[in-house]
Amino acid sequence: MGNLVENGCNKIIDVKAEQIEGRKIKLKWFYHVIHQAKKISRFKVYGDNGSGIINYQVPIGSVDYSGRKFYQFVTDALTAAQYRFCIRAVADDGSENEFNGQVKIWLNKQTPDEIGMIICRTV
Repeated sequence: MGNLVENGCNKIIDVKAEQIEGRKIKLKWFYHVIHQAKKISRFKVYGDNGSGIINYQVPIGSVDYSGRKFYQFVTDALTAAQYRFCIRAVADDGSENEFNGQVKIWLNKQTPDEIGMIICRTV
């Protein structure tokens, strides 16, 4: 019979990325603690800075773990056309899962046209 317990942190699941507030990206994910071998303390968020290659040496941010729920991270304003991100769970001892799953998003650089006039009629 196989061993269902991983030797570290579990992987994150249900990762979603969406553009918000102009040129910022909100990443949202869920983490299951079932069958994990190590207790986690936080998540590290890695990005590619628009280059296409994620830098796993320097995270762009982190989010503290606080139980079984959805988590989110909002980037600073971005300038390139597309970005890749990876989120990894970090154990209390500092070890990270080696999850290499990525989420890719393209930025919409256009802003909506201004509304010059609205005409309303009441009936």
